[in-house]
Amino acid sequence: MRSISTRHLALVLPLPVLFSTSLVAQTQPPDAPVLEEVIVTAEKKAASMQDTPISIAVFGREQIENLRVQDITDLGSFVPNMQQTPHPSSSTSPLITIRGIGSSDNQITQDPSVAIYVDGVYVARNQGMAVDVAELERVEVLRGPQGTLYGRNATGGAINFITRKPSRDAVEFDATLTAGNRDALEGKIAANIPVGENFAGRLSFMARQQDGPVRNAGTGEDTFGAEDRQAMRADLRWLPTEALDVRYTFDRSEIAGTSPYIAYTPRLPGSPAFADPPTRPSSSSPAVSDFRPNDIAINGHSLTVDWKLSPGVALKSISSYRELDDATYQDFMSGRAGPTDPAALISSTAMSHDQWSQEFQLLGSAFSDRLEYLLGLYYFEEEADGLGKAHIPASGVDSLTFSDIHNKAFAAYVQGTYTPRVLQDRLGITLGGRWSRDTREAGLTQQVAFQGFVISESSATGDDTFTDFNPSLVVAYDVNDSANVYAKVVEGYKSGGYNVRASSVAAFERGFGPEQVLSYELGLKSEWWARRLRLNAAAFYTDFDDMQVTLANVANPTTADTLNAGTAIIQGAEIDVTAQLTNNLMVALGYGYLDVDYKKIIDEAGVNHADDYRQSIPAHTYDAQVTYEFPATPIGAITGAAVYSWQSDSLNIVRTQGDYEYPGYGLLDARLTLSAIPGFAKGELSIALWGKNLTDEEYWTRNYGLFGGYLLWGEPRSYGLDVTYRFN
Repeated sequence: MRSISTRHLALVLPLPVLFSTSLVAQTQPPDAPVLEEVIVTAEKKAASMQDTPISIAVFGREQIENLRVQDITDLGSFVPNMQQTPHPSSSTSPLITIRGIGSSDNQITQDPSVAIYVDGVYVARNQGMAVDVAELERVEVLRGPQGTLYGRNATGGAINFITRKPSRDAVEFDATLTAGNRDALEGKIAANIPVGENFAGRLSFMARQQDGPVRNAGTGEDTFGAEDRQAMRADLRWLPTEALDVRYTFDRSEIAGTSPYIAYTPRLPGSPAFADPPTRPSSSSPAVSDFRPNDIAINGHSLTVDWKLSPGVALKSISSYRELDDATYQDFMSGRAGPTDPAALISSTAMSHDQWSQEFQLLGSAFSDRLEYLLGLYYFEEEADGLGKAHIPASGVDSLTFSDIHNKAFAAYVQGTYTPRVLQDRLGITLGGRWSRDTREAGLTQQVAFQGFVISESSATGDDTFTDFNPSLVVAYDVNDSANVYAKVVEGYKSGGYNVRASSVAAFERGFGPEQVLSYELGLKSEWWARRLRLNAAAFYTDFDDMQVTLANVANPTTADTLNAGTAIIQGAEIDVTAQLTNNLMVALGYGYLDVDYKKIIDEAGVNHADDYRQSIPAHTYDAQVTYEFPATPIGAITGAAVYSWQSDSLNIVRTQGDYEYPGYGLLDARLTLSAIPGFAKGELSIALWGKNLTDEEYWTRNYGLFGGYLLWGEPRSYGLDVTYRFN
């Protein structure tokens, strides 16, 4: 394992000191501040985060607002051991990694390693999930395999978006107008409307646009990375009795922005160094021709029924249908000398996707509440067809890929937690298991065309079924009323699939099998200093077997084959500290350490390349958040919030061209809010000034080795002003 640097020891070493000191500092004045209890539903039931034996990062409504979390792409910087990068050909499809396990592509023939849920509904394809229009109650990021309590695959972890339910209590109205740099303009309106005693609805609409950070010096759209989206959501809730809660939601999103800028920078062959240190460009090459926007539309329906069968038993049904039409366009020639360059490439994709799912959960308790149990059944089905086109302007050659899928998944899961009559009821033993069956059908047609005429064509189909059983065991012990520890052993599974970028028809038909993850975890959940200090930590050791590895084809680097080629050991730790230092000041620190050791990477010829592979994600990540409420003023209440996130260097391994280094970087965001402005008897007006990447850090989030160094740069500095009116 790599050693932790002195820089990071400065952050980690004080934690045991805080922990030991707080054991004897448990008294405080009656009016002293305390941390609010955080309620989560990570285990399908409402419970305190401190009583939930999962390494979890939670963002409440206030944090979501201060950090400007608008969609999943905003979370990566604030969760230790989690990274997200945009896909170069589909900027609305982030590639997410948790604890070193993630996906490197967004093909419809493959499942992601990190599962995403919105109000319990699994979202198979995460383009434009409409969470930016929803009023989020909280976001839960669960680190490590989560298969036992979830119907779909989650070897890396799960991300749960939980929205606010419609309320029967009162009429509520929120309206926010935002203006910012790069001609940013956003409007968001939400209203909660009670109807009678048993019905309520929550309606919301959002529209946002902003120019991209890189000007297009050629023809077509004006900027790269521009945003242009609209979304609406209708949330209806019916409570006919105290025992029955019925909720229906509909969401729709339309996205027409442009893909991010891919900068080309010459690189010394076989070396991680560049010929010239790259700098973030502000303009593309004039050779760009007819740069086009994306065109994405998403619709989603869900129906959730909660029924209390008896005081100790509840039944939940979650039904959903989602459809997606996704057309994206990416110009990889930006920054080149012109269209005659052999490296110039235009990529476009089109996909139509439908998914259906049905889940039943039975929650209850028995034996005088000593046994809490959950039984679940899950069914999922999806159909999709896609077209991928790679156009090389210099030669006039087009490579076209037509693909289609029909996948079905069925799962049954159970989990029970028993508290025996020993050790003063401080011991809890949890057993769980999930049985899964995945049926996958896929078809592929590849064409090569020259000047619009097809010169070759090949087709293939694949059909396979995978079954698996994943057990879990958790032993938790309450050391005292303020701290508990747990030990966990859990197995995760990700189904096999097919690769539409395969080097040959035979490679596609062969497909690849499931991968297995066996994770061991030790955790601590604690609150000290009379609930003014919260210290949570987890250490994990993961045995990764039959890892699905995508290996670039040496003869043709634009293709790659996915094989069950890998075995790896992943180990690391997470530490989360939150302290309410005074009534006005709260500080939060998060740190993640990750070490990946590849044991086996076997290529098509049976050669082990493990020695050539190194960790491609940061070994160290941390963030620090500060929130301060200023003393009262005649003009209202002033609150300041700032967060600094940092990650260490990492590498991108390109099989045919060596290593590409990702330099470490840090980002500073801040927000200053003036709320409770006097003069509004029936409502509240607030004004917030915010900035992201305030130091204008130049960094890249992706590095591609084809034909040199293609860099996907991170967002430059952005800033703006929010004006919000709330009535309730």
